[in-house]
Amino acid sequence: MPDHDVAAGTHTPEMRQLEELNARLAAPGQNVTAARLGVAGANLDQQRFGDTGPDVVLPGAAVLVRVAPEGPPDFPYIHGQFAIAPGQVDDLPSVLLHTEALRELSRIFGLHHRWGI
Repeated sequence: MPDHDVAAGTHTPEMRQLEELNARLAAPGQNVTAARLGVAGANLDQQRFGDTGPDVVLPGAAVLVRVAPEGPPDFPYIHGQFAIAPGQVDDLPSVLLHTEALRELSRIFGLHHRWGI
């Protein structure tokens, strides 16, 4: 997944929703876990971690740090970046967040977002 910001001139409803979610996730005391979003057990990128053994999966206790888009701004794929260890801020594993996980995340924060078609 590319790790770069979207141009400031690119504003779509999806991008604004992601900005709102990231602002909430950055607030102190927010601990949204992979289990709560229903993504615990998702396969992580094995090559990134150099693992050649069995599948590496996202633990249920992993905490969502931020959401990031990939692809066209009007219909991006949205990845959740998770901290597996307390205080982890670098080399965060990411998993694709599907519509149900995004709806749950918005619900957790009391946001009235629209996800999916």
